[in-house]
Amino acid sequence: MIMKKEITIKIKGNQYRERRETGPEGFEETIDRDAQIQECPAVFYDKDGVFYVLYEEISEDEPDPIKVTLKFDGSSMELTKRGLLNSRMIFKENESFKSDYVTPFGTFTLGTFTKEYSVSPIFETIDRSFEGSIPKTINLHAVYDMEINDEFASENEITVILDLT
Repeated sequence: MIMKKEITIKIKGNQYRERRETGPEGFEETIDRDAQIQECPAVFYDKDGVFYVLYEEISEDEPDPIKVTLKFDGSSMELTKRGLLNSRMIFKENESFKSDYVTPFGTFTLGTFTKEYSVSPIFETIDRSFEGSIPKTINLHAVYDMEINDEFASENEITVILDLT
């Protein structure tokens, strides 16, 4: 039997873009940083030993929300978006994945190489039945490089906090 629980999800994403410039002193490197934070209601459940979180991304620019499925376990995290934008990103430490990123402006190849991935508390300690004690929060964290059409685009960091209280 699948037990579902309404929760709050908080997502913080950082994107670091390198810009290399040559000035009068020679080589100089600067890094631009974009941060995004989103908090919204979600549904959390466990199916066959894998955890799922379902939520909607709301954009000020778009009238229709994007439906997001976050799937994770102790070794990987998968983020699938469906709506005006469609994408699938997989994060597994020291592995690369490619998928299509479908937008109203065309389809691009989106690649990720995950440098770090972690879950805390440790995935195995979560009581899957929801009848016993479960942690109050689950934290997911990944650091990864992103490519668009096989060209380096940015280094990224995502932190997901699931509030199960």
